[in-house]
Amino acid sequence: MCRRFFQGSIDHRGSSEAPGLVVTLVPADSEALADESSNGACPDRLVWGRVFQVEAEHVSEVMRNLDIREKNGYSLLRVDVHNRDGALVVRNALAYVANESNPSFIGSQPIEAMAQQIASSCGPSGLNSEYLFQLHDALMSMDVHDDHVSSLAHAVRALQEKNQA
Repeated sequence: MCRRFFQGSIDHRGSSEAPGLVVTLVPADSEALADESSNGACPDRLVWGRVFQVEAEHVSEVMRNLDIREKNGYSLLRVDVHNRDGALVVRNALAYVANESNPSFIGSQPIEAMAQQIASSCGPSGLNSEYLFQLHDALMSMDVHDDHVSSLAHAVRALQEKNQA
């Protein structure tokens, strides 16, 4: 899997007139990853991040809320979660993944085009750039370096600085 801003967002970080881009997990064998030259490396095909355990009495409510939030083309996938030492931590964790057949899947674009789209999009959940920067900061706080996310954050900040000048 690789983390990529390949999913369009008209319901949270964009609109139907100006779709935002949000992150999804892309399977390593996806054709969408065929041209990785402009999207940052994903050499080990691993995605590092955070896993949450939901108490049994809250599962229904949490899943109902997540199903609403992730309604725009995401499917549930079961994945095994390992720590940095390779030890299995959680078997069959649930992850939302946008598959290439959903109408909001945009796929690979040059970083510059993605940055322009993110810098200019806003939806009911806020600025698309805010979503990107919060993800970047969260990954950095966990000592996770994601080339794709970092490249996009740098490109969007450069666009914002250019537009402020």
